[in-house]
Amino acid sequence: EYLENQRQKLSPAPLCLEQALLPAILSSRPIDAVTESVVSAAPDLRVDSAIRRQIITNLANHVLFTADQCCAVMSTHIVACLLLYRYREGVSLSVLVEDFFSMKEEVLARDFDLGFSGSCEDVVMHAIHLLGNSVVITHTAPSNEFFIAPNTNIPAVFELNFYSNGVLHVYITEAIVASALHVELNRRTADVTSGPSVETISQERLLRTAAALCYLLSNEGMIALPCQMFYQVCHEAVQRLVTYGVLLVAEEDQEDGSPNLTESTWDNKMAEHVRWRSDEEDEDSDFGEEQRDRYLKVSPAEEHRGFLTFLQRLLGPILEAYSSAASFIHNFSGPVTEREFTQNLHRYLLARTERKVAVYTESATLCLARNAVKTFVDLGVFKVHKENRNNILDLSSTFLPQGNRHKLLDFIMAFMLL
Repeated sequence: EYLENQRQKLSPAPLCLEQALLPAILSSRPIDAVTESVVSAAPDLRVDSAIRRQIITNLANHVLFTADQCCAVMSTHIVACLLLYRYREGVSLSVLVEDFFSMKEEVLARDFDLGFSGSCEDVVMHAIHLLGNSVVITHTAPSNEFFIAPNTNIPAVFELNFYSNGVLHVYITEAIVASALHVELNRRTADVTSGPSVETISQERLLRTAAALCYLLSNEGMIALPCQMFYQVCHEAVQRLVTYGVLLVAEEDQEDGSPNLTESTWDNKMAEHVRWRSDEEDEDSDFGEEQRDRYLKVSPAEEHRGFLTFLQRLLGPILEAYSSAASFIHNFSGPVTEREFTQNLHRYLLARTERKVAVYTESATLCLARNAVKTFVDLGVFKVHKENRNNILDLSSTFLPQGNRHKLLDFIMAFMLL
């Protein structure tokens, strides 16, 4: 039934990672990422087996995405997340309980379920007990307060990261937008022609940069439904950040072109800034294609800036693993089997933690090493061929020049909060 329904629709032809992201990397401008899909004619599923497989894959991904959204957030997930990405140096128990309550409310506000109940203090103490040796507890005599800190040594930090990932799907799109915001703010600061309002950025540029990051992280989980565009889910994440007051909406002054902050909310202003070709074309129009650009500015409130920093840190281990992989291929000597290259990359990531070079020790997991290799294969960094049932990797002609490998590294590192 699902296949029959899809056969009767115009299906967007999805772009591979190489088609979508490579132009942005080689031009060193995330905004150059191409349009996400092109509408094609209704396929004949009886003869087009590739399209049929793609539709079945989309159905499976739809199920996975829905299942992920239904997974309840546990107390250990929240405590581990707070310790790793908000209080990595440690925090008093009373403050941890307060922030636990705040994050619990944030999870509920985003329509996710919780897998616990009871008073926050009791729940936090139980979570700390379950996390065991992954948490370090000390007692300060003067204030008679317990001090809680994460154990950032391997393998304890890997376990904390595993639990923390249980809440990542709640914030993933907002974290992507926050990381893209970091890129755009740095670009504005470096641009000497940007004028005095260096903290005010174009929403359109922000969304395109965020969509490029979505593509880069597409092997880390289901960021969006198969029927959704990354641009669309990033747009919704921006709307949430505006609603929460983390981002302020600005409007371009028609006379001098300088952005001026307005007090109108996103919801109140959306209708007047969205223009469709016609009423009949609403369903077929690309999301936001004809929407007027607007300007955004980070709220000056310390709590809002702290929240953005927290969001950016959530993606820190992934981005560090990917950037380390990009650095690792600078000295690539191939061809080599995919298994051997992944093992060598994993050893390199572990060596970075031993030398205290890594910002996030949890970036050295084997899972992230595998995902980085898969992403680079999908991106066209490597060309792959079969030999004795093994995948053999060698650098593609595009990335033989060291300059393009540097561009890949710079592209990834631009999203990192160092």
